[in-house]
Amino acid sequence: MKSTTSQTGAEGVPLTRLSDLLAGKTDGSLSPIEAQAAKLIAKVPSPPPLSPQALARVGDAIAKPPTASLGWMMGGGLGLLAAGTLATLLLSQPGSRSTSASSAIPTEAVIAADAVHVAAPASVSPPVAAVETKLPESVSVQAPSAPNRSSVHAVRRASSPSLSKPTAPATVPGDAAAAMAATAEPPPESDLAIESRLLGLVIRELRQNKDPKQALSRLDAYASRFPSGLLQDEAQAARVDALLLLGRRAEALGILEQTSFARLPRGGELRVLRGELRAASGRCKDALADFGTSTAMTADVAERALYGQGMCRAHLGDVATAEADLRAYLSRFPSGRFRDSAQITLRNLSVIP
Repeated sequence: MKSTTSQTGAEGVPLTRLSDLLAGKTDGSLSPIEAQAAKLIAKVPSPPPLSPQALARVGDAIAKPPTASLGWMMGGGLGLLAAGTLATLLLSQPGSRSTSASSAIPTEAVIAADAVHVAAPASVSPPVAAVETKLPESVSVQAPSAPNRSSVHAVRRASSPSLSKPTAPATVPGDAAAAMAATAEPPPESDLAIESRLLGLVIRELRQNKDPKQALSRLDAYASRFPSGLLQDEAQAARVDALLLLGRRAEALGILEQTSFARLPRGGELRVLRGELRAASGRCKDALADFGTSTAMTADVAERALYGQGMCRAHLGDVATAEADLRAYLSRFPSGRFRDSAQITLRNLSVIP
């Protein structure tokens, strides 16, 4: 029988059947699509031989004119369509090689093409031989119905590795702990921390911004929130500083007389300050108790205490003791800031009988 256009390639070379292509390969050398095709071919049962009656009907159908065999040709065309659809399903997976696709599609269509394009022979035997040799190598299709589109997509999704969604990596315990720590609310701020923060703002207003009025406003807010705060002594000391900057000495002295600053590092300084304010208001007897304190002092505070003590004794008429205090001051602080005032007082005391 002559080769038809459906049995030859583009250059006249006979097409290779899929079964012949797979027969010469081992299981290890097959591609995934070839291995799947081999499994499908192995599952196709060998058809039984045609009975003499069937062979006679085939011969009669071939011998009829083309108009009489139109139904047979339509049936063959539908078989070709079904075979081509199955081959498309097998080869439509991504990653399949072009050589497998080019050899598999025509192979399934060879039988139907022979039945459609073969010329009517003088005898019945050549068509019978062609049918018997090619049917076992083809894939039989029961119904020539069109393939179900949803089933085609299902096969493609199941066989395509690129469409499978990657699973999210499990979160390691360290990352989970870090995420929980980032989203967790910070612990509530303690009262002591809040007090320290508010007083820090007061100190900034006094020392950096030089704004005693704003410092007093912040101190009022602190006192309203913490009337018995742990840092109440520190707040009162800051209030004294703000009042002195505003020239409100009487208010500052009232705070110094009502508050004990013994536990503060600057407690000695505040006591000497109270003595100075008392002496300035004419209360030298009370001031002497503040000047004679044994609290540890800095050099600057000690200078102020010794000078204030000598001046108060001189004001009270204790001339001998006042001279001793002022001479001690000039000896200890020869270039002190109260030097001139101390020398003038000593000269005045020396003329007193």
